[in-house]
Amino acid sequence: MFALRSSRQLCRSAPRLIRFLAHESTPGRPSDIRPAESEAWVEDTRHKPTKPESPAPWFLDPEDAAEPVLDPLDETPGRGIPQPKRAEVRPLPEGVPDALVYLHKQLLLSPLIEPSELLVREPITMPLGLALPDRIHGARRKRGSRSMDLGTTLPLSGGGVWDWIVLVQLKEGVDPTRAMSMVMSLTRKSMEACNKTVTLPTRSQWKVGGGWKMVDANDFALHILTQEARQAYFENTDVW
Repeated sequence: MFALRSSRQLCRSAPRLIRFLAHESTPGRPSDIRPAESEAWVEDTRHKPTKPESPAPWFLDPEDAAEPVLDPLDETPGRGIPQPKRAEVRPLPEGVPDALVYLHKQLLLSPLIEPSELLVREPITMPLGLALPDRIHGARRKRGSRSMDLGTTLPLSGGGVWDWIVLVQLKEGVDPTRAMSMVMSLTRKSMEACNKTVTLPTRSQWKVGGGWKMVDANDFALHILTQEARQAYFENTDVW
């Protein structure tokens, strides 16, 4: 019974299959397009504008509505891009110790100071002036100008007690108290990297007065100043 039904269904679907095969083999079908003709059709559609050109708006002149001609792109690195102006850094003098050279490099990386105003130099030789009058010492203590060998001997060459002077000017707009504290901390870390010890005062021991703070770093003195303090104390040396 099942075989009889299958044979009947096959007889019914056979004419449909024959018509389908005859229709597919008919010449002129889109599937029979030659490769050369298809490539030509693709080439023609490639050059056809995909979007019609819209007229220029009424409020634009014809010359303004035309597309601007762009210059060829210059692929040279750094060309056409505005480069930030680098601040001129003052060179280090001869004979600067390695610890100061390292500190100078670290200070230039700080965003709190003016790189062009960073200065490392020897102390300015100042005239000694008139000698101080001798003081009559008392009966209990033998101290004073007549017994200088009993106390601390100071250099009398007029150059000061430090071998080098470092001037650091803060940028305008920064908090002087916080900026000075960070520069002092940077100095201490830089000296520790060079196996040198610098003792810094605590926050309760110093206050920013007049925009000037000095750090005694044994062999050199570090002056941290604002622009106003530098102009007042370090540029007008004639008023000293």
